[in-house]
Amino acid sequence: MKPLVIAHRGANRVAIENSLPALRRAAELGADRAEIDVRMTTDGVPVLMHDATINRTTDGTGRVDQLTWHQLHKRRLQARRGREAAPDQHVPTLAEALETAKTVGLPLCIELKSRGHSPELVRKTVALLTKAGLLESAWIWSFDWHDLEAVRTMTPSLQRGTLSLKWPGADGLRHSEMLVPFAAHQLLVRRRPPEVEGRPLIVWTVNQPWMVRRFLARGVDGLITDVPDRVRALLATAPEAETGQ
Repeated sequence: MKPLVIAHRGANRVAIENSLPALRRAAELGADRAEIDVRMTTDGVPVLMHDATINRTTDGTGRVDQLTWHQLHKRRLQARRGREAAPDQHVPTLAEALETAKTVGLPLCIELKSRGHSPELVRKTVALLTKAGLLESAWIWSFDWHDLEAVRTMTPSLQRGTLSLKWPGADGLRHSEMLVPFAAHQLLVRRRPPEVEGRPLIVWTVNQPWMVRRFLARGVDGLITDVPDRVRALLATAPEAETGQ
């Protein structure tokens, strides 16, 4: 089976990352899933934002966790070179993202981002997924195994993934069903350590054709990419994996 194509922060090369249009475009470009980043405002609203601050992607400044949702909502997303213009786009809430993803039929990989373990972010994310009826299709990812354990405690059926720059440690392995390591590290190793065998392996970020071919040959289960349409086209003409990593 060929790997899943997962749009990184939505289709961020043609739309603003972590925006509602980025999710819609990811579906249009043939992604199997979209990865999004979720943080929480100071008044407890989960929103889509990769960075700790809003400086890079909006017309404002400041830390997400030090701004209220009302303050954040007044800011507008900024289109960068090559992205679709978005004069009226705001930072979306997770609730809005879930509704959009549900409408276009695009399952999500939700990365929890916080300054250390955030039980409240976990609780509100799970509650929103439950309300949207997306517990069965969504995946939750984090670098913090405490967050993943909190997810398991709240809803054991929700699939969890450990994010890591290399291979995850024992705690990360114990608290997740899938592994999501940095692609550059995986190119330096030939085989998975014995303790991670049998777990789905998804790598980030894979954009170049040679990387797609390399990981396809290694039999990975998912490719997180900024160019889902190009990766989809490469996979459509590529042979099935011949060897396992």
